[in-house]
Amino acid sequence: SKADEVHRLAERAFGAFGGVSLLMNNAGIGDNPGKPWENGDAWKRLLDINFWGVVHGVEAFAPRMLASASPGLIVNTGSKQGITTPPGNLAYNVSKAGVKTFTEGLSHALRNEPGAHVAAHLLIPGFTFTGLTEGATEKPAAAWTGEQVV
Repeated sequence: SKADEVHRLAERAFGAFGGVSLLMNNAGIGDNPGKPWENGDAWKRLLDINFWGVVHGVEAFAPRMLASASPGLIVNTGSKQGITTPPGNLAYNVSKAGVKTFTEGLSHALRNEPGAHVAAHLLIPGFTFTGLTEGATEKPAAAWTGEQVV
């Protein structure tokens, strides 16, 4: 999710495949840094990965996707918590609400870009049992598996 690493990934992808028609930005950690007035470094780390990782993906891939004039799609993974913002992990909610808002703005910008054939969408997979599922070793009954999301 670091800008230089994502730009290197873009170079490798475009070099290996000649083009990219589908970009899936799926960046996330669920660490709970706690109160908004404490643990500033942990808040920064979570936002750097969850929000800025998505932004860096768009920065690294979108210009060349647009320049290709081929149809393309950018899918940013958000979270239901970025929409409903339940109490419990404010930093995570803030990061995923940012991804939602960023993706809405990106979609608008792409629709208004002359000659653009690239669209942006937000994926909200619902409660998915992943490594981010805090402390759970068994899948809760209400959770989806990663395979069910895809």
